[in-house]
Amino acid sequence: MRYPPTPHYQPSSYEPGQNEQEVADTTIDDDDQEEYDASTALQFPGIRNLHDEGQPILYRTMQRYWEREAHLFEGFTADDIADIERHFADAKVRVQFSINPSLQPPNDQLSIINYRREIEDVCQERFGLTFRGGLLEHGQQLLGDPLQRTIQAWAAPRRGYLFLRDISVVMIYQYAGVLDNGLSFHQLEYRNPSKTSPGDLMCALRALGATDAIVQSHTRMSGTHGPRDHWAAIGCINWPSEGHYRFRLVFPSQSMAETVYANFRQHMAGPDRLDLVPPSMKLTPLRDLCWDNPTSTFFHPHATSAATLVDTKVRIGRLPPLTTTDDILAALRGSHLPTPDVDITGDGYATLTFDTPAPP
Repeated sequence: MRYPPTPHYQPSSYEPGQNEQEVADTTIDDDDQEEYDASTALQFPGIRNLHDEGQPILYRTMQRYWEREAHLFEGFTADDIADIERHFADAKVRVQFSINPSLQPPNDQLSIINYRREIEDVCQERFGLTFRGGLLEHGQQLLGDPLQRTIQAWAAPRRGYLFLRDISVVMIYQYAGVLDNGLSFHQLEYRNPSKTSPGDLMCALRALGATDAIVQSHTRMSGTHGPRDHWAAIGCINWPSEGHYRFRLVFPSQSMAETVYANFRQHMAGPDRLDLVPPSMKLTPLRDLCWDNPTSTFFHPHATSAATLVDTKVRIGRLPPLTTTDDILAALRGSHLPTPDVDITGDGYATLTFDTPAPP
């Protein structure tokens, strides 16, 4: 089988994550039960919905795809929650809803518009999440600007889908690399030939400076011949696509994404590697974005505001294997050029950034 089919859903048994099970096994007096419920809902935002709704039927051929979905829900301390909400407070993000093509009947096209009211009601009921001006139609999608910036609102798209009355719909954060959508650049691309568990992935990202991240599917995960389906988040982690485990990582803010990427680049370049970051793991900016090494920020090369910045950069390559920054700087000596910042991007090229734009 080239790709996993999109299943139909029904509630089934629920396997709590290890950390949550340890909390649940603790003896709790009746008087403390209400406080415990509220505390657990904060520590594991979204986990109660997974418990109440159940999980997809684990078809024999899909056991590996869906296994350990509850492990996506990492436990947070009070400080973690405060940090996530602080980052999320000012981030410009949109939540996107759609119906996967493989769930469309052949002779009766379903429209996501018909589910607008139900989606809004379910989001408010389950996550306390509402949208500024309601959900807006955008082609075959519904887009919403979240009003609430709580930990529950942030974590609402963690599974990558939302159960409705008679269908599951895709629920993800909108792709942030489009020039004119005004979103924060709060996402990175992840690729790894080796499988990593949800817990190990979060350990690696926390070592790189993240407090939390949400795994998110690309539009086409099943290759050229598969449906243009978004996968569930746990499927992206459990099932390879085109020979790699590949997906998008969404962070609560652009600054957190930039911190993670800057630390990852330092980790890859330096002799002192972080033990918790798998050596086969690769992080890159979104395909439409570029990285400014001197300021450690993302920018869109076609944005008007980035015109001067683009003019300070020169891309060179392909470089011989094992070329270092010192090798490039040595080659530039005697050229009468100012000393640039050298950013070897890891794909056989380097970006040289000068203090001022090149003369016309």
